[in-house]
Amino acid sequence: MPETMYVTTSHPAEDLGLADSGPRTLSLALAVHHLAGPGRPFVDHDHDYFTDLLTTHGLTLDEERFAAGRNSYTDLVSALVPEMGRYRDRFDLAMMVSAAPDAEPGWPMCFLTEVVAAPGLAFAIADQGVMAPFTALRLATDWARAGTARRILLFALDQASVLHDGPVPDHLRVVEDSGVLLVFDIDAEPQGRLEARRPQRMRPEAVPGGWSALLGEAHATTDLPVTAVAGTGLAGALGNAAERLDVPPGRPATGMWAVLVEGLPTWRAEGRRVLMADYDPDLGRLSSCLIDIEPVRGEEARS
Repeated sequence: MPETMYVTTSHPAEDLGLADSGPRTLSLALAVHHLAGPGRPFVDHDHDYFTDLLTTHGLTLDEERFAAGRNSYTDLVSALVPEMGRYRDRFDLAMMVSAAPDAEPGWPMCFLTEVVAAPGLAFAIADQGVMAPFTALRLATDWARAGTARRILLFALDQASVLHDGPVPDHLRVVEDSGVLLVFDIDAEPQGRLEARRPQRMRPEAVPGGWSALLGEAHATTDLPVTAVAGTGLAGALGNAAERLDVPPGRPATGMWAVLVEGLPTWRAEGRRVLMADYDPDLGRLSSCLIDIEPVRGEEARS
């Protein structure tokens, strides 16, 4: 039987009017947080699927957790799509990031490409723990600087359904089904300019010094007041020291971005540089980004 290869590509840059645009800076145009309610029940064939899957890894299906149901990543993406508003007509790049596996087989980004009029390239970033959103942000800024994307979507997703009693690291344990949508658009009225940083390889004992260096640089290179948001992996390494907003545990992929969504209205009114950072002890990486939110004044502030 001949082999078949399926290749997915984005629209050519010239078709999107990007070929002559040159390097550009991405701005945060929209940020939405969705906290899901009770999930759907599993169906009968899921029982056989997960029993077989877990057995291959030496685990047993937890019948009580199976009966509790789940919110899948497709459910979370479906809930966020209506919040896209005027950004729903087209995207050049869409990324889904997570720190926990999906609660059911499937690929939610296929759903996304069906409900957007002019979809571009969509893919997922997983198996990077709390670093996954920062990897996506670096890719987003690289595409913008290369002049190959104007509108980029980032779906950060957490789902809490664990169908076995095997160990889960505390910094990756999910307790709430949650989704965050971030839209970055070169042409939109900016809420915040994004600067994503390369991760730093770092041993746990060096993390407080690394955090202090990030804070010092953030303060030294702007006239805006600085707010620092520390993810759950970073907060554990810092202890009680350092200037920061801590993220409540239980949402490793979405927690710090939900803090961003909550703070945006106040920060946009006042102007703020937001340092977002997290540390993954499994990978030994300190990841960070800066979002500069200029204050809104005059007619725009009153609208």
